[in-house]
Amino acid sequence: MAARFAQRSDMPLFIFERAGDGTCGRLLGGTGLHRGDWSVPRFEIGYWRRSGEHGRGVITEAVRTLMRFAFDHLDAQRVEIRMASHNVKSRAVAERCAFTLEGVLRRDSRDVQGQPRDTAVYARVRGVEEAQEPTAT
Repeated sequence: MAARFAQRSDMPLFIFERAGDGTCGRLLGGTGLHRGDWSVPRFEIGYWRRSGEHGRGVITEAVRTLMRFAFDHLDAQRVEIRMASHNVKSRAVAERCAFTLEGVLRRDSRDVQGQPRDTAVYARVRGVEEAQEPTAT
């Protein structure tokens, strides 16, 4: 993972609770920019959280932060979030972060039990949901 991070081919990150003194607390989940294509550039945000840590806005905050990082520092033209189409909570995260549902890919992959899965694809695109870069005058 460290080598792929250094090569910028996959950028996984951990989400830690912030302790009262500002130090790093316990692990709450993970996120990252994945399946990047630097020729565009475009990235996919992935995330997971520990059970019992829902309702605190941790994932929404992580998604917004990564999205801003991708657009502001990596010059992303497109940022995606993909999830099982029936994953209502993940879909709500994408919608809270102003991603647009582009469609549902029917039976495009398999779930953890090996059954066919439909995937919802949400995206923010520069010039559509994301402001264009200011032009020089």
